Amino acid sequence: LDVTNIVVLTDTKSYAEAETLTEAGQSYYLEHVRCPKIHHPKFSLLLGHDHGRMFLGSGNLTENGWQRSGELMTMIDYPDDQADTKPIFSSLRRFIEDSQTRMHSSRALNAIDEAFRDAPWLPDATPATPGSGTELLHNHTEPLLPQILDRITDTEIEEIIVCSPFFSGTDQSVFDRLCAVDPEQITLNIQPDNVEGFDSAVFDSSAFDQIETKVNKYSLTGDDADRYLHAKLLLFKSSSGV
Repeated sequence: LDVTNIVVLTDTKSYAEAETLTEAGQSYYLEHVRCPKIHHPKFSLLLGHDHGRMFLGSGNLTENGWQRSGELMTMIDYPDDQADTKPIFSSLRRFIEDSQTRMHSSRALNAIDEAFRDAPWLPDATPATPGSGTELLHNHTEPLLPQILDRITDTEIEEIIVCSPFFSGTDQSVFDRLCAVDPEQITLNIQPDNVEGFDSAVFDSSAFDQIETKVNKYSLTGDDADRYLHAKLLLFKSSSGV
């Protein structure tokens, strides 16, 4: 795409295994972000002198993630005639700057700083505040689930819909938190042959006594039969909106 300054941030384990990336250091900078577990976010941020575009989603930086697997992706532009998107870009910038404190490559760090300098519209922004519309949440400073639940505190939830290829087996702590929202129904969408850690025994918990549970088993057919449903979605439905 004739992009002149490309930085790829990856997980430490993936970085250690990336021995065949012959263009790293030539066509793009490659650096890993150190954290206690795994550096796991997926985003692409394109910055210009007076505009920007970001992609946030579930796709890993792999051929399957960007071409074949069943993924979700959100695209956000600045400027946008319909909404003030600058605070979302500012939130992602702060996330990246925090990630920079966990990096050591001066070349990658300098390239990121240069990208921000080349986008003079970005420093003027302030991150979105709770209740301001579209927000970017991350867990550098606090877990994600409490942040999500804080934003529906005053809402009567009718249904929670979950789509995920990964679950925690018999550890039902996340489901307990979702049950505490007191929805009428929790619906899970899974791909039976590919889902990992899903254990229907969690529904035997007393937390589900007053909640209807439903499991939809997805099956892709035809030319799509071997595609992997990798998307992650958490949807809260109320009588007034979603």
